[in-house]
Amino acid sequence: MPDYDSWSGELFDSLAFEVNPGWISPRRRGVGGAEESLMELDVRTLYVALMVATLWSAIMVGAANLGNQAAPGVWRWVLAYLMLTASWGLVALRGHAPNWLTVLTPNLLIFSACALIHSAIVVVLGSYRRLQLTWSITLAGSLAFTLCFPFVEFWALICINSFTVGCILLNVSTVLLQGAKRSAAPARCTLGLWLGMGGVMMMVRLVNGVLNRPIDLMPNGWPQVLILLIALTIVLGSVFGFALMSREEMLLELNRRATFDALTCAYNRHAFDPVGQAALARLAREGGAVSVLMLDLDHFKQINDSYGHATGDVVLQTVTTRFQDHLRAGDVLARYGGEEFCVLLPATPLHDALDVAERLRLAIAGQPVMAEQRQLIVTVSIGVASTATNGVFSDLIARADSGLYAAKAAGRNCVHVETTFS
Repeated sequence: MPDYDSWSGELFDSLAFEVNPGWISPRRRGVGGAEESLMELDVRTLYVALMVATLWSAIMVGAANLGNQAAPGVWRWVLAYLMLTASWGLVALRGHAPNWLTVLTPNLLIFSACALIHSAIVVVLGSYRRLQLTWSITLAGSLAFTLCFPFVEFWALICINSFTVGCILLNVSTVLLQGAKRSAAPARCTLGLWLGMGGVMMMVRLVNGVLNRPIDLMPNGWPQVLILLIALTIVLGSVFGFALMSREEMLLELNRRATFDALTCAYNRHAFDPVGQAALARLAREGGAVSVLMLDLDHFKQINDSYGHATGDVVLQTVTTRFQDHLRAGDVLARYGGEEFCVLLPATPLHDALDVAERLRLAIAGQPVMAEQRQLIVTVSIGVASTATNGVFSDLIARADSGLYAAKAAGRNCVHVETTFS
């Protein structure tokens, strides 16, 4: 029968722990008493694993967006990951190729790739906040690394790399997390956390470089191994977060297009009608009154026929801006079709609605519209309807529309109240 106690005792005696500065590495006595690492991971192998993971991520993201002309941010991300792939591959050649190729070139690629990742994110988000800071850090880090490369020890280069990449990733993470807080976008938050982890990791690497001063850019040992394993996780997690964020932004954009008019950025008719019906439903609970204004630009077809549709578009945009400038915070403006607009006035009785209508009429007629270096006189006819009872919103719209036709019949550029009250 095997002597398990004797066997386990021999195994325990064969183990030793070698204490390095700040790190404990389990060792085993091999044949002849030589010590071997129990869990030694080759740093070069980890760089190859990083290269494969980054390349695969770039291929998957690129393949998922083939033919997608509306995804310039996605293709910048793919390019950034291809640059990272090249950098990991060059670093893995360390010792088999010149230093300028395995040290200087990959670090400059990494700096540029991190900045390109920020560029990809801001294109997807449509906001270029703090991008200039990222490119400034990138240029400063690239210049410092290039100038110091021939003269300083490797640990100093590691510190420059860690500080530059860490600052870029923390800056991008801040942009994402602040944006997620404002817009309640969980995918932005996910990507921001992954990139923030990368930034923190690089700052830890910076501290480790200052304290331990490694003599090579590929030092073996658990500090470097742990950093590369975390980097591998962040590469995969970040591409997952970016894919989620791209999808989230696409859905938000589709919602914006379904809600707002592309030319004027006012509500469109499809989204406006439910808002109006909800305002009427609140009457049953809160009381008060709801009013609607129906507005139509006078002789707008003549502007299109005489000066072209580009001039007509400028007129519509200018008129929309003036409407919005003279409406209250709770009022809702919609482009109802063509040159026709509609305004929902919640909690507004008829006499207040008439004041708002007259204010809007004067805002348009009181000042010419500048379009294509021309001063155009534009006026608006307005129909007003009000109700104090819950009902069907389309009925209220129809009454305001009747008032609009009456205003046009009365000579245009005036306000008319629909006479059937409810």
